[in-house]
Amino acid sequence: MKERLLVTAIVFFILISWELVNRFYFQAWLYPGPGMVGIYIFQLPLELYLFFITAPYLSFIVYELICKNP
Repeated sequence: MKERLLVTAIVFFILISWELVNRFYFQAWLYPGPGMVGIYIFQLPLELYLFFITAPYLSFIVYELICKNP
């Protein structure tokens, strides 16, 4: 359980850092209003944060299930 949370936290911070660099330095991403909840943290939508938490965590669980010894 600790490994899952640690890996998820590391991946989360790497991905959010990359998104912030893209948003402010390269101005590469736009997040239009329609279809979004409307909650922004550092000008990134809440949905992005939730995705970057759930996707690595669920990927790690699927990996453990596939590699589980019978």
